[in-house]
Amino acid sequence: MSNAENLKREVADAREYVGKIGRPQHHFRDGSVGRLHRLDVASEIGHQESTGSTNYWKDKAFDLALAKIVRDRFAELSAAALELMEQGYKAARIAEKDALLASLAEIEALESEA
Repeated sequence: MSNAENLKREVADAREYVGKIGRPQHHFRDGSVGRLHRLDVASEIGHQESTGSTNYWKDKAFDLALAKIVRDRFAELSAAALELMEQGYKAARIAEKDALLASLAEIEALESEA
């Protein structure tokens, strides 16, 4: 598979994944729906004040707060993530155009020789 084909599959898989949120779970009789079960945020900031001082910094309280923000805005942020993935696929597919045109030119040259 080409890079673009792999990216297209990843976009489809991600849409299916996110689409499970809110979808009915028919095997439960209580009418429950899919939900965001777990969300982990682990940030690390690189900053070295001086030679020999700490290079990488972590803050669990900040990560917990950031995770809450992401959870609260998950619909908006997941839509943005899907759009970013879609743009990556489109760029990769368009980048394949030159190679496809070169292949077509080679095929046409071979056909004209036949």
